[in-house]
Amino acid sequence: MLAIKEHKTTLTLAAIFSSAFLLIVAALYFEHVEGLLPCIQCVYQRLGVTFIMLSALLGVIFRQRCMKIISLAGVAVGTCYTASKAYEHIMIANNSNPFTSSCEFEPTFPFSLPLDTWIPWLFEANGPCDVAAEWSLMGMNMPEWVFVYSVSCGFLFMVGALTLIKR
Repeated sequence: MLAIKEHKTTLTLAAIFSSAFLLIVAALYFEHVEGLLPCIQCVYQRLGVTFIMLSALLGVIFRQRCMKIISLAGVAVGTCYTASKAYEHIMIANNSNPFTSSCEFEPTFPFSLPLDTWIPWLFEANGPCDVAAEWSLMGMNMPEWVFVYSVSCGFLFMVGALTLIKR
């Protein structure tokens, strides 16, 4: 019975990994094909989604229960980080004051890692903060869709966690 529950957790983590991977591919498509350059807030959201993706991948690859727990914890942290950065971006985009509604000039990644130097094709921010808000799908802009993704990912995290701990 425990093997079935861990299998369900693996499937949940696989769904989280797949959705995060597709979101990163979409972000790279918008940047490199459509020419929609990411701002610092967009790059912070990419970092969170990348963290979600890598955390979920750990739980898919490794079958041990402790790795599933670590994986789900990473997904939870990445989801909270991504949701907070998406919300912050939404607030910047909706603020009409040009003096208070702007991004930072230099990115400050966690632990002062120079990710924009190490992996520039993914983490280099060279666009203005208002560009992502101009794009829309079904009446919602990019930061709003990332926020919806984060909430959905949080729901999947809850499903995975409940499946793993419920006996």
